Amino acid sequence: MHLPLAGIDPIDLIGLSLRQLVNLAGLAWWAEVKTTAPDAIYWFGPFVRRYTMERQLMQFLDDLRAEGALRLDVSKQRIRRFEPLTLEGHGVA
Repeated sequence: MHLPLAGIDPIDLIGLSLRQLVNLAGLAWWAEVKTTAPDAIYWFGPFVRRYTMERQLMQFLDDLRAEGALRLDVSKQRIRRFEPLTLEGHGVA
C-alpha cells in the first residue's frame, strides 16, 4: 500500500497548515478551470472541504469572466497539486 506521506520527515510536518497537510496526503479539493481567451488552465485550491471550495469557486469564476475569460470548463478533483497553478498556451484548454 502506498502511503502519500511516506518519505517525509515528521519534523517537516510541524508548522504546516491543515490545508497543506491534506494536500500533501492527496486529499485536498481542487478545481481545474480550463478557459479560452486566454488559452489557459487555472488550479483553484487547496480546500479541506468540497463545500468550501464550491462556495468560493463562484467568486473565482466571476473574477475570470470579469477579466474576459471565455468558455470556462470546471472539473472538481480530490488530488495533490503543487505549482504552477496557472498553465498558459500550448493548446491547454
